[in-house]
Amino acid sequence: MKKMLGKYWGKWLILFKVLPIVLAVILLKIISHRFGYEIMDLNSLFTTLIGGTIFLLGFLVGGVLSDYKESEKIPSELSFSIEALFDMSYTIYKGKDSETAKQFIEYQKHFIISLKDWFYERESTESLLEKLSKMSDFFVALSKEKVEAGYITKMENDHSNIRKMILRAATIRDTEFVAVA
Repeated sequence: MKKMLGKYWGKWLILFKVLPIVLAVILLKIISHRFGYEIMDLNSLFTTLIGGTIFLLGFLVGGVLSDYKESEKIPSELSFSIEALFDMSYTIYKGKDSETAKQFIEYQKHFIISLKDWFYERESTESLLEKLSKMSDFFVALSKEKVEAGYITKMENDHSNIRKMILRAATIRDTEFVAVA
């Protein structure tokens, strides 16, 4: 609950940090203008400096937003790779009556539960990646059972894609939007 509140307030934290500074600057500007203590006149150089700063901030925010835009694709690509891995395992199990394939199917079911827990931050990224790495043992066992190399290669590619998407999602999830901008 505390972490959820922190995320909510984290979004508005920059407003609460900057607002007193902006109000103080406005107050100083009013006082200096009222009593004739202005040090600098507003000229084209000053306005160009402000415009350039806003332009740079726009680039920074735009760069961060592209990560969030990319993150929209991750869930569907992740589910596609997981399903493809399951389908290959199921095909091997039905085609060769492989006990290893059957065990791998069960392992994938437990992995999906761990993945769901990871999305809700009930499991660490390291733990999830460790479980993902253990899938390689099944590929070796299937290879020893003389499963066609094409199947194993396809499964390894999907395995690699799952790892890549989990790491990308973890990076995006752990990046603080305001801090980066």
